[in-house]
Amino acid sequence: MIGTPEDAAFALFESGRLAEAEDAWREILSRKPDDPDALHILGYIVATTGRIGEGLKLLDRAVQRAPRVAGIRSNRAMILSQAGRNDEAERDIRRALDLDPRLPAALYLLGNIRSSQGRFDEAVTAYRRALAIDPRMAPAHQGLGSALLRGGDSEGARSSFEAALAIDPLDAETVHRLAAWWQTHGDEVKAEAGYRRALEIAPRHAASLNELGLLLREAGRDADSDAMFERAVEALPGDADLLNNLGVARVRADRFEEAIAIFERVLELRPGLVPAIVNLANAHQERGDFEAATARYDEASRLAPQYTAGPYGRSQVALRAFDFAKGWEGYELRAGISSEYAKQCEASLPRLTLEDLDGVETVAIWTEQGIGDQLLYSTLLSDLEARRVKFVVEVDSRLVPAYRRRFPEMTIVAAGAGASLFDGCTRQLPLGSLPRLFRNDLGSFARQPVALLSADPQRVEAARQHLGEGRWIGVSWRSLQKGERGVVARRKSMPMEAVSALIGAGGSRLLDLQYGDLEAERAAFEAKHPGAMMRLEGLDTRDDLEGVLAAIAACERVITTSNALAHLAGAIGKPTWLLLLEGRPPFHYWVPRPDRRSLWYPSVEILGAPEDNTWVKVVAKAARRLEGERP
Repeated sequence: MIGTPEDAAFALFESGRLAEAEDAWREILSRKPDDPDALHILGYIVATTGRIGEGLKLLDRAVQRAPRVAGIRSNRAMILSQAGRNDEAERDIRRALDLDPRLPAALYLLGNIRSSQGRFDEAVTAYRRALAIDPRMAPAHQGLGSALLRGGDSEGARSSFEAALAIDPLDAETVHRLAAWWQTHGDEVKAEAGYRRALEIAPRHAASLNELGLLLREAGRDADSDAMFERAVEALPGDADLLNNLGVARVRADRFEEAIAIFERVLELRPGLVPAIVNLANAHQERGDFEAATARYDEASRLAPQYTAGPYGRSQVALRAFDFAKGWEGYELRAGISSEYAKQCEASLPRLTLEDLDGVETVAIWTEQGIGDQLLYSTLLSDLEARRVKFVVEVDSRLVPAYRRRFPEMTIVAAGAGASLFDGCTRQLPLGSLPRLFRNDLGSFARQPVALLSADPQRVEAARQHLGEGRWIGVSWRSLQKGERGVVARRKSMPMEAVSALIGAGGSRLLDLQYGDLEAERAAFEAKHPGAMMRLEGLDTRDDLEGVLAAIAACERVITTSNALAHLAGAIGKPTWLLLLEGRPPFHYWVPRPDRRSLWYPSVEILGAPEDNTWVKVVAKAARRLEGERP
């Protein structure tokens, strides 16, 4: 039974009924203005419910009335630390430990302060001293895990997090930290399960919502990711970082107006936050407002010249506007933007410059990007050839034979074969940097070759024999890129059913040249349109690119969305219609000339206009063109 008002007030405090406990302790303090226990507990309640200044005044009075009570000093130290007054907090901790050397709460708090200062070895020592006194102090195990992790002891950190959870399995923060540990160690399955478990315990745990959102985004699960960011912002509506992530999710969902409003809100909360400025610029660029995008990229560059995303984004706008001199300058920053461009040349050679071209002997040209970009920038190898510059060029292994047919006097090697293949070279350059040397104005694109490569004649003849007579149209409808380009891949992909508008148009016959495992989609199409789409028996459209080139060559033309097939068709000079939803180019290199043809591949024509806001409309336009060209 509760016998005194103090007992009743303490019971309310212990049960977490803080508002009632506060009223009870205020009543006691009105009768006993100098009671140290009342001052202590009331000060603690007030400070931990958001009124730090008022709470500290009460705790100061408690210390004055009971200067030798270690617990009061320890709690005041905790509040001082929360207020950012760590020097004062440390003085209280030292005094508390002088009074009671076996006070684990004070040692735990010292560990927290040392960890926040980056003094992780000292933090580890403090946490371990606390745990030697109280081995079941779960927060100390958690703090120890974090300090070990930041100090480089990854396995020790995991053991500490697990020890904390063995004591308190319902602590959402520890569950979150262990999930983050699994994520950094590459186990996304355990990480996702951990974050979801943390959210079962604490549905508004903002850090878990945010990290789970990022994890799902990386996995390409954008709808689920978006929902997590929404919940995180609901939990902490004034957190600029969470809002920034939600804004990125809106951009990925093509909800540009919402994204712009969110980023502007972020900048109200944290003016000058450069990543948010760049994200806002990206949203403007995606929406097609290049003037607003340029202004924001320039702002980011002024505020943080070392932050490469600003000038890189500005370069993309410049390239879309055919301002190539400025565009290629910023494009050189690509390795700092995306892991897709992070590869560097293994050979330690000086970089090729325009001034070197007349005297250089052999140049190592190394690849850093996907097959589409490799083909695109390989069109400039003919400029090196025209300058009588020898080169060793790295290309996708599937295309080595085709490159060797085109450049028999040059050395063509498979990408990743090793730096020794560049022995004998005197300069090096990434393939993607060739445009900076040779395509600095619109007029220079007059030198673009009609065809970069050619198909194997024997395989072309075999493909024609297999296909037989008919007006064959090679088709493709999806991009299957993942990771950072997965969102762009979704935007430039259409459902296979949209292709049905081409069936029989102008007497055409359709040849499926789409790569990837899309058998379910193909089966559904075949069930609805029996025999309307043919495939070359035995052709592996992903790995047998020699066969794909031959199949393209055997067709009258190619109709495709933006993917590898568009580059392959353009590279051999095959007439191609590139389909773009709303006529919106996903990359700078698909911005057409005034005659709607590609700057890079003269045989590629861009189909799609702003009014073509569905794939059905875009494909219908291609079908009408086929009808108009009926033999």
